[in-house]
Amino acid sequence: MNTGHLQNNQISVSGHLQERNGYFHMALSWTDKNGKRGRKSVSTGLPVKGNKKRADEMLRAARKEQKELLTNMPEAGELLFADFMEQWLDVIKPDIKLTTFGGYQMNVQKAIAPYFRERGILLRELTADDINDFYDEQLERIKATSVHKYHANISKALKYAVKKGMIPYSIMNKVDRPKPDRFVGKFLKQSEAVELFEAVKGHRLELGVMLGALYGLRRSEIVGLR
Repeated sequence: MNTGHLQNNQISVSGHLQERNGYFHMALSWTDKNGKRGRKSVSTGLPVKGNKKRADEMLRAARKEQKELLTNMPEAGELLFADFMEQWLDVIKPDIKLTTFGGYQMNVQKAIAPYFRERGILLRELTADDINDFYDEQLERIKATSVHKYHANISKALKYAVKKGMIPYSIMNKVDRPKPDRFVGKFLKQSEAVELFEAVKGHRLELGVMLGALYGLRRSEIVGLR
């Protein structure tokens, strides 16, 4: 008997279009092979006027993609922690700002997932020591403030795993959150500032350096200017 085929038959994905602020959104809902239900809303980016047919096509494609994702998703017992973190990104994407999601995505795909994938650690086998070892390795090359972002992402993801019954509890209360770095401000002398301006003249970062030096803006404040 082909039990895999029977499992796939249990998966159902439905969806419909919604109109929000003059744009079509796709509302998807599904039941996975374990009988658990889920749903999400995704914008098509299409204005309502004149785009019904195209939006319907996008909805059909989204339903098919979601069903394939659910079909190919490993059982929770055999799910790598790295794969879980990447799947968690798909879950949260519709509900947070694009800029926030970009930060989460970079943390997971550039640091968290590669580290744990290399070690083959399963979600159900993850321990506080595993995460502490990850933090220790990261602290050899980046500041504690960056590791705090990884800590926040992992904490939120494991909270979601508990909510969905994938693990019985979160181990994050046993994890040692790195102590924040002590900030020591450094100030340029007038002569040093002049040398700096000469060094960056004509460089694509010249304006950012000037704004930082003259107005005391943080890097994030400078890149956020419009």
